[in-house]
Amino acid sequence: MRACRRITVGACGATWLGALVAALAIWGAAAGAIAGGPVAEDLSDPASVLSEASVAYDRGVQALAIGREAALPMLERSIALYQRIIEDPPRGLGIQSGALWYNLGGAYLLAGDTGRAVLAYKRAERLAPLDRNVQTNLAIARQRAGAAAGGGGESRPIFESVVAWVQVIPGSIRFEVFAGAFGAAWLASLWRLVAGAGRLRPGRGVVIAAACVAAGALATLLADEAWARAVREAVVIAPEVIGRTGPDDATYEASPGAALKGGAEARLVKRQASWAQIRLGDGRETWVPGSSIEEMEPR
Repeated sequence: MRACRRITVGACGATWLGALVAALAIWGAAAGAIAGGPVAEDLSDPASVLSEASVAYDRGVQALAIGREAALPMLERSIALYQRIIEDPPRGLGIQSGALWYNLGGAYLLAGDTGRAVLAYKRAERLAPLDRNVQTNLAIARQRAGAAAGGGGESRPIFESVVAWVQVIPGSIRFEVFAGAFGAAWLASLWRLVAGAGRLRPGRGVVIAAACVAAGALATLLADEAWARAVREAVVIAPEVIGRTGPDDATYEASPGAALKGGAEARLVKRQASWAQIRLGDGRETWVPGSSIEEMEPR
Protein backbone atom coordinates (compact mmCIF):
# COMPACT_ATOMS: atom_id res chain seq x y z
CA MET A 1 0.00 0.00 0.00
CA ARG A 2 1.26 3.42 -0.89
CA ALA A 3 -0.43 5.45 1.83
CA CYS A 4 1.04 8.78 0.80
CA ARG A 5 3.45 10.30 -1.64
CA ARG A 6 5.52 13.34 -0.94
CA ILE A 7 4.84 16.24 -3.24
CA THR A 8 8.59 16.67 -3.65
CA VAL A 9 8.93 13.34 -5.46
CA GLY A 10 6.66 11.34 -7.69
CA ALA A 11 5.45 10.83 -11.20
CA CYS A 12 5.21 14.52 -11.99
CA GLY A 13 8.93 15.11 -11.55
CA ALA A 14 11.01 18.16 -10.82
CA THR A 15 9.25 20.40 -13.34
CA TRP A 16 5.93 19.96 -11.52
CA LEU A 17 7.63 20.52 -8.15
CA GLY A 18 9.26 23.73 -9.35
CA ALA A 19 5.93 25.02 -10.65
CA LEU A 20 4.17 24.26 -7.36
CA VAL A 21 6.89 25.79 -5.20
CA ALA A 22 6.95 28.89 -7.41
CA ALA A 23 3.17 29.15 -7.21
CA LEU A 24 3.29 28.83 -3.43
CA ALA A 25 5.93 31.52 -3.14
CA ILE A 26 4.10 33.92 -5.47
CA TRP A 27 0.81 33.30 -3.71
CA GLY A 28 2.36 33.91 -0.29
CA ALA A 29 3.94 37.16 -1.45
CA ALA A 30 0.65 38.35 -2.93
CA ALA A 31 -1.29 37.45 0.21
CA GLY A 32 1.25 39.28 2.34
CA ALA A 33 1.05 42.36 0.13
CA ILE A 34 -2.73 42.46 0.29
CA ALA A 35 -2.78 42.13 4.06
CA GLY A 36 0.07 44.61 4.50
CA GLY A 37 2.38 41.80 5.64
CA PRO A 38 2.58 37.97 5.84
CA VAL A 39 -0.67 36.13 6.54
CA ALA A 40 1.04 34.43 9.47
CA GLU A 41 4.61 33.98 10.50
CA ASP A 42 4.73 30.35 9.41
CA LEU A 43 3.08 31.17 6.06
CA SER A 44 5.54 33.87 5.02
CA ASP A 45 7.50 31.21 3.11
CA PRO A 46 4.92 28.78 1.64
CA ALA A 47 7.56 26.58 0.01
CA SER A 48 9.11 25.99 3.45
CA VAL A 49 5.69 25.08 4.86
CA LEU A 50 5.30 22.49 2.11
CA SER A 51 8.78 21.11 2.77
CA GLU A 52 8.18 20.97 6.52
CA ALA A 53 4.88 19.12 5.99
CA SER A 54 6.69 16.48 3.92
CA VAL A 55 9.47 16.13 6.49
CA ALA A 56 6.95 15.76 9.33
CA TYR A 57 5.09 13.11 7.36
CA ASP A 58 8.30 11.14 6.66
CA ARG A 59 9.26 11.24 10.34
CA GLY A 60 5.79 10.06 11.26
CA VAL A 61 6.09 7.11 8.87
CA GLN A 62 9.46 6.18 10.38
CA ALA A 63 8.01 6.40 13.91
CA LEU A 64 5.25 3.97 12.97
CA ALA A 65 7.84 1.21 13.38
CA ILE A 66 7.69 1.97 17.10
CA GLY A 67 3.92 2.45 17.26
CA ARG A 68 1.13 4.81 16.29
CA GLU A 69 1.39 6.76 19.53
CA ALA A 70 4.99 7.60 18.71
CA ALA A 71 4.07 8.61 15.16
CA LEU A 72 0.98 10.72 15.97
CA PRO A 73 2.77 13.98 16.89
CA MET A 74 4.60 14.11 13.56
CA LEU A 75 1.57 13.00 11.52
CA GLU A 76 -0.59 15.59 13.25
CA ARG A 77 2.06 18.23 12.52
CA SER A 78 2.03 17.21 8.86
CA ILE A 79 -1.78 17.38 8.77
CA ALA A 80 -1.78 20.87 10.33
CA LEU A 81 0.74 22.17 7.79
CA TYR A 82 -1.07 20.75 4.76
CA GLN A 83 -4.30 22.24 6.06
CA ARG A 84 -2.67 25.66 6.38
CA ILE A 85 -1.75 25.53 2.69
CA ILE A 86 -5.20 24.34 1.61
CA GLU A 87 -7.46 26.43 3.87
CA ASP A 88 -8.80 29.76 2.68
CA PRO A 89 -7.23 33.01 3.94
CA PRO A 90 -6.67 34.37 6.50
CA ARG A 91 -6.05 31.00 8.18
CA GLY A 92 -4.29 29.54 5.15
CA LEU A 93 -3.25 30.15 1.56
CA GLY A 94 -6.30 28.68 -0.18
CA ILE A 95 -4.25 26.62 -2.64
CA GLN A 96 -6.05 23.57 -4.03
CA SER A 97 -4.42 20.63 -5.78
CA GLY A 98 -5.05 16.93 -6.05
CA ALA A 99 -1.54 16.22 -4.72
CA LEU A 100 -2.07 18.31 -1.58
CA TRP A 101 -5.40 16.61 -0.78
CA TYR A 102 -3.82 13.23 -1.53
CA ASN A 103 -0.97 13.84 0.90
CA LEU A 104 -3.37 15.11 3.54
CA GLY A 105 -5.49 11.97 3.09
CA GLY A 106 -2.42 9.79 3.53
CA ALA A 107 -1.47 11.51 6.76
CA TYR A 108 -5.02 11.15 8.08
CA LEU A 109 -5.12 7.47 7.12
CA LEU A 110 -1.86 6.67 8.91
CA ALA A 111 -3.01 8.67 11.93
CA GLY A 112 -6.12 6.48 12.15
CA ASP A 113 -8.65 9.18 11.14
CA THR A 114 -10.44 7.16 8.47
CA GLY A 115 -13.35 9.57 8.04
CA ARG A 116 -11.20 12.57 7.17
CA ALA A 117 -8.96 10.35 5.04
CA VAL A 118 -11.94 9.34 2.88
CA LEU A 119 -13.01 12.98 2.63
CA ALA A 120 -9.52 14.15 1.60
CA TYR A 121 -9.14 11.39 -0.98
CA LYS A 122 -12.55 12.19 -2.47
CA ARG A 123 -11.49 15.83 -2.83
CA ALA A 124 -8.22 14.69 -4.41
CA GLU A 125 -10.19 12.51 -6.82
CA ARG A 126 -12.20 15.51 -8.00
CA LEU A 127 -9.03 17.39 -8.83
CA ALA A 128 -7.08 14.40 -10.18
CA PRO A 129 -9.64 11.88 -11.49
CA LEU A 130 -7.05 9.82 -13.43
CA ASP A 131 -4.55 9.46 -10.59
CA ARG A 132 -4.34 5.75 -9.84
CA ASN A 133 -2.70 6.35 -6.46
CA VAL A 134 -5.69 8.45 -5.41
CA GLN A 135 -8.13 5.79 -6.60
CA THR A 136 -6.20 2.99 -4.87
CA ASN A 137 -5.89 4.77 -1.55
CA LEU A 138 -9.51 5.93 -1.61
CA ALA A 139 -10.49 2.27 -2.02
CA ILE A 140 -8.25 1.32 0.93
CA ALA A 141 -9.76 4.05 3.12
CA ARG A 142 -13.27 2.97 2.15
CA GLN A 143 -12.40 -0.62 3.02
CA ARG A 144 -11.19 0.46 6.46
CA ALA A 145 -14.42 2.40 6.92
CA GLY A 146 -16.36 -0.77 6.15
CA ALA A 147 -18.05 0.95 3.21
CA ALA A 148 -20.39 -1.33 1.34
CA ALA A 149 -21.60 -0.87 -2.16
CA GLY A 150 -24.82 1.06 -2.35
CA GLY A 151 -27.92 -0.26 -4.02
CA GLY A 152 -30.69 -1.87 -2.06
CA GLY A 153 -32.90 -1.82 -5.11
CA GLU A 154 -33.60 1.88 -4.75
CA SER A 155 -34.97 3.38 -7.96
CA ARG A 156 -33.11 6.45 -9.17
CA PRO A 157 -34.24 9.40 -11.29
CA ILE A 158 -33.41 9.08 -14.99
CA PHE A 159 -31.00 12.03 -14.89
CA GLU A 160 -29.11 10.50 -11.95
CA SER A 161 -28.89 7.15 -13.70
CA VAL A 162 -27.56 8.75 -16.89
CA VAL A 163 -24.96 10.77 -14.98
CA ALA A 164 -23.83 7.67 -13.06
CA TRP A 165 -23.43 5.79 -16.34
CA VAL A 166 -21.51 8.63 -17.99
CA GLN A 167 -19.16 9.02 -15.01
CA VAL A 168 -17.75 5.56 -15.68
CA ILE A 169 -15.52 7.49 -18.13
CA PRO A 170 -13.34 9.97 -16.16
CA GLY A 171 -14.05 13.64 -16.83
CA SER A 172 -10.50 14.31 -18.00
CA ILE A 173 -10.85 11.72 -20.78
CA ARG A 174 -14.18 13.21 -21.85
CA PHE A 175 -12.56 16.66 -21.93
CA GLU A 176 -9.79 15.31 -24.16
CA VAL A 177 -12.41 13.79 -26.46
CA PHE A 178 -14.21 17.15 -26.60
CA ALA A 179 -11.00 19.07 -27.34
CA GLY A 180 -9.88 16.59 -29.98
CA ALA A 181 -13.25 16.42 -31.75
CA PHE A 182 -13.69 20.19 -31.62
CA GLY A 183 -10.24 20.70 -33.12
CA ALA A 184 -10.92 18.05 -35.76
CA ALA A 185 -14.18 19.75 -36.75
CA TRP A 186 -12.43 23.10 -37.21
CA LEU A 187 -9.50 21.58 -39.11
CA ALA A 188 -11.84 19.66 -41.41
CA SER A 189 -13.86 22.82 -42.07
CA LEU A 190 -10.70 24.79 -42.83
CA TRP A 191 -9.42 22.00 -45.06
CA ARG A 192 -12.67 22.04 -47.03
CA LEU A 193 -12.26 25.76 -47.65
CA VAL A 194 -8.61 25.51 -48.68
CA ALA A 195 -8.83 22.31 -50.73
CA GLY A 196 -11.76 23.51 -52.81
CA ALA A 197 -13.26 20.75 -54.92
CA GLY A 198 -10.19 18.50 -54.85
CA ARG A 199 -10.32 14.78 -54.20
CA LEU A 200 -8.65 15.16 -50.81
CA ARG A 201 -11.33 17.52 -49.60
CA PRO A 202 -13.01 16.03 -46.48
CA GLY A 203 -16.74 15.43 -46.81
CA ARG A 204 -19.35 17.42 -44.95
CA GLY A 205 -20.20 14.29 -42.99
CA VAL A 206 -16.74 14.30 -41.40
CA VAL A 207 -17.28 17.84 -40.11
CA ILE A 208 -20.75 17.00 -38.82
CA ALA A 209 -19.57 13.80 -37.13
CA ALA A 210 -16.69 15.56 -35.36
CA ALA A 211 -18.99 18.39 -34.28
CA CYS A 212 -21.52 15.90 -32.89
CA VAL A 213 -18.84 14.06 -30.90
CA ALA A 214 -17.59 17.38 -29.48
CA ALA A 215 -21.12 18.46 -28.58
CA GLY A 216 -21.85 15.13 -26.88
CA ALA A 217 -18.66 15.21 -24.83
CA LEU A 218 -19.32 18.81 -23.81
CA ALA A 219 -22.87 17.90 -22.77
CA THR A 220 -21.56 15.19 -20.42
CA LEU A 221 -19.11 17.64 -18.84
CA LEU A 222 -21.87 20.19 -18.27
CA ALA A 223 -24.10 17.47 -16.80
CA ASP A 224 -21.26 16.53 -14.44
CA GLU A 225 -20.95 20.12 -13.29
CA ALA A 226 -24.69 20.51 -12.73
CA TRP A 227 -24.87 17.22 -10.83
CA ALA A 228 -21.91 18.03 -8.59
CA ARG A 229 -23.56 21.32 -7.59
CA ALA A 230 -27.02 19.82 -7.11
CA VAL A 231 -26.01 16.81 -5.01
CA ARG A 232 -24.63 17.61 -1.57
CA GLU A 233 -22.19 14.81 -0.79
CA ALA A 234 -21.04 14.31 2.78
CA VAL A 235 -18.74 12.01 4.74
CA VAL A 236 -19.00 10.93 8.37
CA ILE A 237 -15.87 12.29 10.08
CA ALA A 238 -16.69 11.18 13.64
CA PRO A 239 -15.13 7.81 14.61
CA GLU A 240 -18.67 6.45 15.05
CA VAL A 241 -22.10 8.02 15.23
CA ILE A 242 -25.56 6.64 16.01
CA GLY A 243 -28.23 7.64 13.51
CA ARG A 244 -31.65 8.65 14.83
CA THR A 245 -35.15 8.64 13.35
CA GLY A 246 -35.37 12.37 14.05
CA PRO A 247 -33.26 15.41 14.96
CA ASP A 248 -32.94 14.73 18.68
CA ASP A 249 -31.19 11.93 20.55
CA ALA A 250 -33.44 12.30 23.60
CA THR A 251 -36.78 12.10 21.78
CA TYR A 252 -36.08 9.85 18.79
CA GLU A 253 -34.92 6.27 18.82
CA ALA A 254 -31.95 4.90 16.96
CA SER A 255 -32.49 4.12 13.29
CA PRO A 256 -32.23 0.49 12.13
CA GLY A 257 -28.56 -0.25 11.48
CA ALA A 258 -27.87 3.08 13.15
CA ALA A 259 -24.13 2.83 13.91
CA LEU A 260 -22.15 4.61 11.19
CA LYS A 261 -18.37 4.45 11.15
CA GLY A 262 -16.06 7.27 10.19
CA GLY A 263 -15.73 7.33 6.41
CA ALA A 264 -19.35 6.40 5.67
CA GLU A 265 -20.48 8.33 2.60
CA ALA A 266 -23.90 9.87 2.21
CA ARG A 267 -25.91 12.68 0.67
CA LEU A 268 -27.01 15.56 2.78
CA VAL A 269 -30.80 15.95 2.60
CA LYS A 270 -31.19 18.93 4.93
CA ARG A 271 -29.94 20.51 8.13
CA GLN A 272 -32.13 21.36 11.11
CA ALA A 273 -30.59 23.20 14.05
CA SER A 274 -27.53 21.18 15.07
CA TRP A 275 -28.66 18.03 13.25
CA ALA A 276 -28.39 16.79 9.67
CA GLN A 277 -30.56 14.36 7.73
CA ILE A 278 -28.53 12.17 5.41
CA ARG A 279 -29.33 9.52 2.80
CA LEU A 280 -27.04 6.49 2.68
CA GLY A 281 -26.00 4.58 -0.42
CA ASP A 282 -28.72 1.96 0.09
CA GLY A 283 -31.46 4.60 0.23
CA ARG A 284 -31.92 4.65 4.03
CA GLU A 285 -32.28 8.06 5.65
CA THR A 286 -31.20 8.92 9.17
CA TRP A 287 -30.43 11.92 11.36
CA VAL A 288 -26.97 12.55 12.81
CA PRO A 289 -25.37 15.45 14.70
CA GLY A 290 -24.30 18.06 12.17
CA SER A 291 -20.78 18.14 13.57
CA SER A 292 -20.32 14.42 12.81
CA ILE A 293 -20.32 14.95 9.04
CA GLU A 294 -18.55 17.24 6.60
CA GLU A 295 -19.82 18.26 3.19
CA MET A 296 -17.95 17.99 -0.05
CA GLU A 297 -17.73 21.42 -1.61
CA PRO A 298 -19.31 21.71 -5.07
CA ARG A 299 -16.92 21.79 -7.99
